[in-house]
Amino acid sequence: MPKDFELEEKPKVIFIELVDQQDSGFIQEDTQGLPTQVQLRAPTVRFIPNEGRRRGVKVDDKGKKIYYNEAIRYIKNETIISKDEQKRLGIEPSPEKREDLIPIEKGYATIVREGAAVGLFDYIMDVFYNEDNHLKHPNKATKIFRVLEVDKQAEEINEQEMIAADALTYIATLYDKLGKNQYKYKEDKINAICELFAIVAETMPTKTYAIIQFAKKFPREFLVKVQKLEQTAITEVIHGLELSVIRFEKNMAEYVSKDKVIKSLGTGTYSKDKQIEMLADYFRTPDGNTAYTEFRAELEAAKEKALKN
Repeated sequence: MPKDFELEEKPKVIFIELVDQQDSGFIQEDTQGLPTQVQLRAPTVRFIPNEGRRRGVKVDDKGKKIYYNEAIRYIKNETIISKDEQKRLGIEPSPEKREDLIPIEKGYATIVREGAAVGLFDYIMDVFYNEDNHLKHPNKATKIFRVLEVDKQAEEINEQEMIAADALTYIATLYDKLGKNQYKYKEDKINAICELFAIVAETMPTKTYAIIQFAKKFPREFLVKVQKLEQTAITEVIHGLELSVIRFEKNMAEYVSKDKVIKSLGTGTYSKDKQIEMLADYFRTPDGNTAYTEFRAELEAAKEKALKN
């Protein structure tokens, strides 16, 4: 790829919606009778005035900015919309006035800022008829349409989709598929999540299903709370190991300074990180609440002792 090669910037896209849409009682002919029939909420065609005003700015002799309402006009195939600048350059409206009309069909229109539509795009964005033009005079401007930035909407939708996907990916770590219709559930984690979100179900499959439905509905809240809960417990277990409050003897989590087992982690062969995760999962369950409270008290005492030394 040549060094001077630059990716071409994608043209901006906006979506126009008339502000005075309302129920008409009429259905679009080609959708009538279908499950997804479309109700007509605006005239088949409506024309937006191609002349209006925008907020202009001048600089006086002292360098002070002066704001004023500048006359602008859309002329087909022209990129300049300032009426004064058009006059200065000898740009005149089309002989056929209908050429410069701005039609909005059935209440909506999409405009891409490229080619012959650059002037139209700039006019739509700047003119006071635009409800979303924050520079318009609030008392005098006639609101005809609103503008939604398609790219921004798409980005927001994409972000929501990604968050939802992340939530479901996390839930997939709560069980392992052993074979056809056979699953091994991480019960401690599932029970802790159910308690966190007040989810009530009887069996592991129904608990997992309920968690999935909650995560689909509130993906951001689900991820934030689960990750915070998980990380807090893991961090505390790590601190407990560092301060010699607890230790792992084979698969037994136990206190160092007193003869007491906190939790047996099973008979498998686990790494230190996996042991930490398993103990943290246990602490977050209803069965592990009492053990978690005792552990945190021991951990705080060890922290205070470390500070004094």
